[in-house]
Amino acid sequence: MKIVLLVSSLASLALLGGIAYHENFLGEWRDVQRWYRDLLVRTADDDRARRSAAAFRIEHKQAYLVDLDRVDRCTTCHLGVENPAMAKAPLPLSTHPGDHLARHPVQRFGCTVCHQGQGRVVSRDEAHGWDRDGEPVPHVETPILRGPAVYTSCGRCHYETDLFGGVDDLYASTPGSPAPIDAITLTGSLPGAAEIAAGKRLMVESGCLGCHKYRGRGGTLGPDITYVGDKTRHDFDFSHVRGPHTVEQWLHEHFLYPAEVSPGTTMPSMGFTPREARQLTLAMLAQHRKSAPASHRPRPILASATRPSPVRGETLYAMFCSSCHGKQGHGTTMRSGLWPRDADPWGHDWDSREIVVEQRGEIEVLVPSLNHPDTLAVASDEYLRRVIAHGRPGTKMIGWEGEGGLTEDEITLLIDHLRSWNPAAPEPSEVSSSRGDVRVGRALYRANCASCHGVDGEGGIGVSLRSPTFLAISSDDFLRDTIVHGRPNTAMPAWREFSAQELSDILAFMREWQPGRAETGEVLAAVARPGARDAMVTIGRTLYRANCVMCHGASGEGDLGPSLNTPEFLSVVPDEFLARTLVEGRPGTAMPSWRHLSSEDVAALVHSIRAWQTAPSKTESWHAEPVARGDPTTGGLIYRQICSSCHGLDAEGATGPQLGNPVFLASATDRMLFEWIARGKSGTEMRGFQKGLQGIAELGQREIEDVVAYLRSLERVDASTPPRRVAKSPHGRPEKGAVHYATACAGCHGDHGEGASGPALSNPAFLRHASDGFLMATLALGRRGTEMRPVKRGPQSILELSSDEVNDIVAFLREWEYAPPFDPATGIPHRFVVPWDLARGRSLYESNCAGCHGVEGRGAWAPELRNEGFLAAATDGFLQATIVRGRTGTAMRAFGRGGHGISELPPDDVDDIVAYIRSWSESAPSPMTIPAERSIVTDTRRSSDE
Repeated sequence: MKIVLLVSSLASLALLGGIAYHENFLGEWRDVQRWYRDLLVRTADDDRARRSAAAFRIEHKQAYLVDLDRVDRCTTCHLGVENPAMAKAPLPLSTHPGDHLARHPVQRFGCTVCHQGQGRVVSRDEAHGWDRDGEPVPHVETPILRGPAVYTSCGRCHYETDLFGGVDDLYASTPGSPAPIDAITLTGSLPGAAEIAAGKRLMVESGCLGCHKYRGRGGTLGPDITYVGDKTRHDFDFSHVRGPHTVEQWLHEHFLYPAEVSPGTTMPSMGFTPREARQLTLAMLAQHRKSAPASHRPRPILASATRPSPVRGETLYAMFCSSCHGKQGHGTTMRSGLWPRDADPWGHDWDSREIVVEQRGEIEVLVPSLNHPDTLAVASDEYLRRVIAHGRPGTKMIGWEGEGGLTEDEITLLIDHLRSWNPAAPEPSEVSSSRGDVRVGRALYRANCASCHGVDGEGGIGVSLRSPTFLAISSDDFLRDTIVHGRPNTAMPAWREFSAQELSDILAFMREWQPGRAETGEVLAAVARPGARDAMVTIGRTLYRANCVMCHGASGEGDLGPSLNTPEFLSVVPDEFLARTLVEGRPGTAMPSWRHLSSEDVAALVHSIRAWQTAPSKTESWHAEPVARGDPTTGGLIYRQICSSCHGLDAEGATGPQLGNPVFLASATDRMLFEWIARGKSGTEMRGFQKGLQGIAELGQREIEDVVAYLRSLERVDASTPPRRVAKSPHGRPEKGAVHYATACAGCHGDHGEGASGPALSNPAFLRHASDGFLMATLALGRRGTEMRPVKRGPQSILELSSDEVNDIVAFLREWEYAPPFDPATGIPHRFVVPWDLARGRSLYESNCAGCHGVEGRGAWAPELRNEGFLAAATDGFLQATIVRGRTGTAMRAFGRGGHGISELPPDDVDDIVAYIRSWSESAPSPMTIPAERSIVTDTRRSSDE
């Protein structure tokens, strides 16, 4: 044992001595320093410089970096990094390329903070982490970065390598409320780091954040990628990596063949080329924690920006949604894994994007298309917002407002981008029923509209369209806008795919339902027919009491409508004016078209109105007398000062009639306008404005002519552009209207106008296109042939509301346009399908829907229906429209009548299916009161007669 101890001790001393000798006299670094000293001597300009170079000491060189808590001895070999004279010297003696050291001096930053490697080691292989054959040294965790990869370490200090900046780091944001992503930080990049910038762009465009979370934003299917650059080789499994076992190589191969490198991963093959995979790898490696002290970190770009520009919705979609829904929103099929077809994937042509793959494993879910006309037509902004914000619990669709980390404004930008896929709406001026082809319109209606509104417009899921009172007060503009924009959150989708001509054809067909017996020429001929005037007056008064008294008063004194029984009106207007007004109405106001009356009946109405006349009528020559053309600009100024308080800022109507109405202006002569402005109308609020009449203001003849010229400038040759209507009923008091609505309307239209047996009234799209006159006329006239009865005091009224009460209700409804009674964040409770036959609904669902959506609404390949997130966002109208209309070009066929689907369901069957689907919702409201006629669950309602 003594001998063994002696030998081992001598061997140890010999080893230590050899190491000490090698370290102090034979180290490779000493040869490098001698080489450097020789270069200094040879390149010296004079004897003094040569003596100084010869005195160069062979010793370890190091930078002690207190702030960074590290010691770097890299300059022991890299002696010329700061010496300009070594610019052409070979490595490792050459000057550092570029001007990086001007901003990153070695004595402050060292070397390894940027280049990595082991800074305290002075042997080449261990310091670099690579052997001379280019293979990684096993025990070195952070080998030196090579080529463009050197820029990946910049992320320890610089925010430009981050995906969306470091505002959260500098300005502590409220948890759960990250700073908005802005375009400046998203596109910011470091000079020279072009490959990393390209990788960042690929991260955005490829939808990586749809599955991976980054700085608190993104999906949860994959691991968090915020600090990938901080991971070492020990954090990865290299069992299936063919190249060198480095983090860089693992990421590179993973982007090319994810299922090969990580068996069982849900990440599909994205079809990246090797260069794109390399760029993505560098961008990932650049994601570091900001480990450098604040003194070493430059401010983010946004820190100095005063007006950051928000990122576009298109960019947000690419970042967070495209990986599942497709780059253009056409949907995808998510699979459990994609494997290369080739036996040796690395034998594949990596320069080609056409990487052929085959499926191994089962399909997990069909991700629905968003860029689809049927989807965009049926899904409202509120539906999209709720689905995006709250997701679909239990599925891969997370809530992006909470878990996904998007702000409310960013979700709005996303929705705006989805809406940009909508086809452009046709120009309103190109749509008119007078230009349509009835035969084509009939075919279009029956193919697209009949399943909801009935083959003959009798109604079903949708409202009745052939009611004469509805057609009388509905202008072409109202019908066109309803078709084009739909009624969000109801079963009425937006039909953007129709061209202007097709819309004209549909309107022409609908107008065929409107009895068009009265014509202005025939009315005038009947008025001029001699004899039987007294009998005509008697008939006219009967017609007046039945149809006109609700708006114009029993004696024509005016009520909802203007006064007719004034000498200034009756003496000025000719019979043609009265006849045309009755036949054509006043589109956009409460004055309907009475075209459905016979010409003789309209003539009788004209006679009954004329019976009130006491002053002689103006002659034809008086009407033909020209009015000097005034200055419309000056007239506009006078109008706004004197007239707008009663007639509206743009002559759209207020307490006074609508003067900008195209039919009114086409019927009234300049003489009539001049006369009414000058002399007013006795017994009304319309005073005369001519000098000497002691009116509200005294205008000279020239000034009145200017006002007439201004009104003429409002005349529209094409009536498809309606005048601006009043935004709020000028007479009404909404607080009183709320009381009247609860009594008179809520039973059919819902407590909050959400719709029940009657259509939704609080729908902003409806209120945006329905004038106050439309609402007034509906309350006054009802909907003949439907359950909507007149509520305005009159011969057919069921509630006897006064004109003030009608105006109060209209004012109350109008407030909903700008302040809807529902918060989009909590869902739109437009649920009006009465759950009165759930057993039949289940049977119909199992027969028609379960094959794709699953018997219980889940567990099949089509989207999950039994999902609280979906049911909270989807209104009954959404479900109705989806069932009836289907999704063209997808496996979801139309089930409505006339839809040519697998089966054609009547409206009651569709409602039963919707009620059954709604019964799955845990948060569904209490069932509505079932009407008596529907209280017994039978099938008698589905008789052949019906």
